[in-house]
This record gives sequence, C-alpha cells and structure tokens, in this order.
Amino acid sequence: MPDSDSSPPGPTLRRLRDHLLHGQDRQALLLGQALTAEHPEMGEAWNLLGVAAQREGQPNLALTAKRKAAQLLPHRPDVHINLANTLRQQGELEEACACLQLALRLKPGDAAAHNLLGLVQQRQGHIEPAQQSFEAALRCDPNFVQAHSNLLFMLTHEGSLSPAELRDAHLRFGAMHGSPLRSQWPQHANLRDPGKRLRVGFVSADLRNHAVARFIAPIWRAFDRSQLELVAYQAHWRRDTYTDELQALCDQWVKVAALSDTELAARIQADGIDILFDLSGHTAHNRLMCFARKPAPVQITAIGYPHSTGLEAVDYRITDTFRTPPQLASQCVEHLVRIPSSSTFEHGEAPEVAPLPASLGHPFTFGSFQRPNKIGPASLDLWAAVLHAVPQSRMLLGAIDGAEARQRLQEALEVRGIARQRLAFHGVQPLPQYLALHAQIDLLLDTVPYPAGTTAHHGLWMGVPTLTRTGDSFVSWQCAGILGRLGLQAFIAHDDATFVAMAKTWSQQLRSLGQLRASLRARIGTHPLVQPATVAAGIQAALREMWRRWCAGLPAASFEVRLEP
Repeated sequence: MPDSDSSPPGPTLRRLRDHLLHGQDRQALLLGQALTAEHPEMGEAWNLLGVAAQREGQPNLALTAKRKAAQLLPHRPDVHINLANTLRQQGELEEACACLQLALRLKPGDAAAHNLLGLVQQRQGHIEPAQQSFEAALRCDPNFVQAHSNLLFMLTHEGSLSPAELRDAHLRFGAMHGSPLRSQWPQHANLRDPGKRLRVGFVSADLRNHAVARFIAPIWRAFDRSQLELVAYQAHWRRDTYTDELQALCDQWVKVAALSDTELAARIQADGIDILFDLSGHTAHNRLMCFARKPAPVQITAIGYPHSTGLEAVDYRITDTFRTPPQLASQCVEHLVRIPSSSTFEHGEAPEVAPLPASLGHPFTFGSFQRPNKIGPASLDLWAAVLHAVPQSRMLLGAIDGAEARQRLQEALEVRGIARQRLAFHGVQPLPQYLALHAQIDLLLDTVPYPAGTTAHHGLWMGVPTLTRTGDSFVSWQCAGILGRLGLQAFIAHDDATFVAMAKTWSQQLRSLGQLRASLRARIGTHPLVQPATVAAGIQAALREMWRRWCAGLPAASFEVRLEP
C-alpha cells in the first residue's frame, strides 16, 4: 500500500498535534477519532490517535491505531517506533523487536529506535544486547540523555563492573550532561529563615499505581503539615485512581509532562520550592536535566533508583545504616544523610497469608518474582547451587512473560544441571493473583547484583521472606536494608557459600519458617522502624537540618539524624 500522509484537513491535523503537545489528551482522542472516521486513509491521523489513546489508558485502541498508521506509512521509521512502544507496553516483545529492526533498516542511525530496542531487550532479559543498543543510541546522538540514563540503569545489573567503575560511569553522565549547565544555576531568592514552613517539591513520573507511589504515599500522610507544604510535579501523562489519592495529599499538584526541562526548572523556581526531591533517578521518564539546572536551593534523590544520579546539582541522598553501611558511602556523588529508617511501604489489599506449602507435604519450593533483566548468569549460578543443595526442591519463577524468556531460563538452568521438571513459570499477573502465588512458595531467592525491592516487600507481607546476598556495590544492599529494618538478619548472606547454606538450613527448619510466615504481617504492622511515622519524622528532621545549613551559607555535607525516644 502506498504512503498516505497528505490529505485536505491540514488545520485539523495541526490542532490534533497541538492538543497532544499541551497535554490535552482527551480532546486529542476525540478529534483523532473524528478525523480517522472521516479520512481513514490519513496515516498521520491514525498515528496521533494512537498516541492519544495510549495516554488516555486505552491500549487496545492505541495498538489498533498505530498498526493502521504503520500500514499507511510504511516508510516512516517514527511510526514503526511508536507501534513498537505500544507493543512493548503490552508485552508483545518479539513483535516490538521486529518493528524496531524495520525502523533501523529504514534509518540505521535512528537513536530513538536503538534506545527503544534496548528497552525491549532489557525486558526480555538480554542484558548485553540491551547495553549495546543503548550505546548505539548514544553513538547516534551523544546528547540523548534518556538513552544515557537507560545505559546506566542497565549497568547496575551488570555484575562484571567494580563499584568504582559503576561510580565512574555515573560521574561521566554528570560531567557530560550536568556540568555544562553549572553556569546557569540561579541565585535563589528563597527566604533564609531556618524555622519557616518549608515548601517541598517532588518530581516523579510514577505518581500513580506504581511501586514508587506506594513508598512515598505513607510518608506524605505522616508528615507534620504545619512544618511542610507539599508540591507534586507529575512528570508523566498517565493518571489513575491512585493518582487522585496522591493529589489529595498535596497542597499543590502540577502536571509537567508537556514541559521541557528548562521550562520545568523555571516553573519550580517560580513556585519558590525550598527543597526538591527527585523520585526517579535514572529510571524511565526522569527529569534529571531539570535538577541539573538547580531550580531549588536544596535538592535530594530518593526511592526510585538504587544508585547515584551522578549530578553535582543533587546535594543529598536519604538512606539508613541498614541500606547503606559505611563502606558504601564513597560510591555516591550525593552526600548521604542517614536517618533511623528510610523506607516504609503501603501494601493495600492482599489475600490472607497461606500456610507454609512444605508443611502441607509439598516439595520445598523456592521462588522469584524478579524481572527477567535481573536474572543474569550470577543469579542462575546461585539458584542452581541452592537447587543442588536441596535436591528434592523445586522453583517457581513468576513475572516471566513469553515463550522465548522461559525457554532461555529453562536452558540456562538445565546447563547448570537443573531438570526442567523442577521449574514452574508464571507470567506477569494482576496484583491480587501475583500476591496469591506466594501461597505456593516457601522461600524467595534474591538476584545478584541487583536485588529485590518491591517484590521483597510484597513477599514479606504474604509471609515469605527473601534470602538475599549482599555485595560490595551500593545497589547490592537494597534487599538487605528491607530485611534488616525488620530484624531478619537470618536471611542476609554476605557470600555465595553462606547463601546456599542458609537456603538449605531453612528448607530443613519448616516449623520455624512456618511460625515466621504466620507472624510477619503482624511484625510489619508493629515494628517501629517500618512505621510511616518513624520514617516521616526522620526525613522531616533531615530536611530541617539541610535547610538550616543552606540558610547559614554552609555547603551540603553528610550527617546523621537521631530521633528522641
């Protein structure tokens, strides 16, 4: 079919583009539907309708529209990229790869296609090819900041890098993208009153039903609002009912997905923000280039990313001794502020905790709900060693979509001497069904070097602890921090041999493991270190000290917060 990108209603098409540019997604959706109904041969109208439908949470319409656009505009690489993005979000990873390979045949130097291909490969668990795709994107466009962030995120999963090499990689990001903006930092006119009510901003693309929101919401609820005014900057188009709950917790809510980094920085400075939080780090849709412009006097990173931003404009990182022991401090550019406990989590509705499966006569079952891109050779070696040490056990692997990913893991474990019959696979599930799968698992096994975070919280709530193995990198202590706050040091190993020995020991202590399983939810509900009030009080005290230092003209510095009993 020939390309069809020209049609009489040019002004209408321009209006459709303007709606999307300004975040008027509902109007764009309605106009796109009307335009494609009247002019079904107009490929660009279908393309833009697909974008609007995706933003409005209508994935089936988005996919239909983008497929139609690709049929009508077969020589437009950007159209194939748009289609691939929707396919990726719907888990159609092999077809997404095919679309991107077509786009790259049409335009080999297309940085966006290389970057998106890396994201698809990352989700498939192909760590090295993903890294190569992000590097290709940067060769095509060295200033492609999001591709550089994606590369850094991928490198945190790469076990061959030393902590110093990983730190240097983040420093190079800061030197390349952040340092040139240093001369543009404004002189902040904020009132230097150490006791004032602080105006605190939060920038995130995940202010919806997302793990990051489940970490920040209970803290927002527990803050002393007589001391803090909360302003949220929503950096993504997508909203849901949880977004509404979050918005109700804030004094001001600003939609900023349509703003450039320069515009966002100007808006934050105009809003008079005293302290600004980055909740994304180098994850998707981050706004680190806004932070690089230093729109607030004090800037912090937290929650979203388990390593450094690499930016000198970000002053602090909030943590605790469970998450960041002293030997890890030098791996971050930011000054570390340790509070008694830096993390809590909002669980929401969940099934009741089920009995320990092994106590009911089932084979002892290890499990994992980690993303495929966390499951590299080091994790597979460790898991295989455990399964050999407990020869009658089996393993359930959840969140593994697609025949290709399952086949890859089956073959990788088979090479390590683990029969396929000992493995059970499940795909990505809605939250209730995912949580219910914990009823089939006795003990979760962590990944290395990038350990569990959200899945460890979910497992604990369902009575299933995660056995973790720390390393010498900042990333590697993420799960240890979660377990340590709850006094679960018996599930923290510091080397592979101890990890395997612990797994074997727990497989033989069914009574103790069953008792722990039955008591974990109550422990989470009462343990002082994971209560929102404790975490919020520590953060609030840290913010006050950061602000006091700025008011006194002192540079940022690491410090520790101790709360009165």
